[in-house]
Amino acid sequence: MRPWMLGFLCGVIPVAWLPQLPGHGFGLLAGLVGIWASRLPGVLRSVGGAALGVSLAVVFGHGLLERRISPDCVGTPLRFTGTVASLPVSRQIDGATRRQRFEFDLRSMQPVHCAGPRRLSLSYFGDAEILPGQSWRFAATLKQPSGLSNPGLANGQAWFAQAGIDAVGAVRRGYLLEAAPGPLTVHHRLRHRIARFVDDLPLREDVAAVLKALSVADRSGIDGLLWQLFQTYGVNHLLV
Repeated sequence: MRPWMLGFLCGVIPVAWLPQLPGHGFGLLAGLVGIWASRLPGVLRSVGGAALGVSLAVVFGHGLLERRISPDCVGTPLRFTGTVASLPVSRQIDGATRRQRFEFDLRSMQPVHCAGPRRLSLSYFGDAEILPGQSWRFAATLKQPSGLSNPGLANGQAWFAQAGIDAVGAVRRGYLLEAAPGPLTVHHRLRHRIARFVDDLPLREDVAAVLKALSVADRSGIDGLLWQLFQTYGVNHLLV
């Protein structure tokens, strides 16, 4: 079993570093080779494990890419409904405009030919307070998730893939369909209550911001100056 498992890991890991994902045919061929080679005796079974690892990584990678919004639908006015699936991160933009960023699990999307994405990353610039577990209907244009390529910055593409984000967009108005949270977002509602409780305590803004970040991972109050201070003293990893 150990040679097979070692071979499986050696097959999965290199696929993540390829500049371009191999096609479906290659993944199917690797899977057939893996099934055949897994029956070989001794150390040769590691060849089967490696082939199966390559096949699984290719299939999984194509699944991620196929769920992303298609290029034909990028910039197209879309109407969609779903559920707020994370604790919104609230920031003040230009001193007056409030932005709430959150993850959104889709239930339906119009036009139908654009359906396929399962989870969005949305930025809301309206007046309503977005709460975890609420059901909303939004109208917006979406784009494929991407990250900056500047040296030294975090890998945005990898983060979107790990979070299962299939499209990103900004919305300015929406309609609340259901305020009661579902069972899958109760923990986010609890995080929101704790964050609001901290806000009501007689603490300085920076102290409350750090307390919320460390207790419920709410980094809404961490501004650029405070983050730079953490980097200077080498403690920013505590808030990541």
